[in-house]
Amino acid sequence: MYLKSKARDEKVLIFSEYIDPLNFLMKQLASYFSWEEGKQVLYMDGKLDEKQCQVVIHSLNADNTEAKVLLASTKAYCEGINLVGASRVVLLDVVWNPSVERQAISRAYRLGQKKFVYVYHLIMSVTVEIEKYQRQTKKD
Repeated sequence: MYLKSKARDEKVLIFSEYIDPLNFLMKQLASYFSWEEGKQVLYMDGKLDEKQCQVVIHSLNADNTEAKVLLASTKAYCEGINLVGASRVVLLDVVWNPSVERQAISRAYRLGQKKFVYVYHLIMSVTVEIEKYQRQTKKD
């Protein structure tokens, strides 16, 4: 996915309900690509104040930014966030309420989006995630 997004000059949103996977991914991106938090890797969780949140959003949406990835909690700043700077959305986990995932996807898929939005939902087989996902699709 990284090669596709790099070739098309796209940014990626990675959402998780949990903070630990986001922190793990941040370390991996820093190690593998030598990316720095605040430059190529942005991070947003519920602990950011409104001003910091706006800085992160502006950094992602700006055309002349170094930002490549935003790691964000699905619970952080649930409503009204416009992240049209990214066109690839990765959902790391499955939540019981399908509207939470739709809301995460909709942060990139909004008015002002200039690119097609691709969504990747990572689900491990033979786990409770499969059951959650199946129940989600029934709810939808």
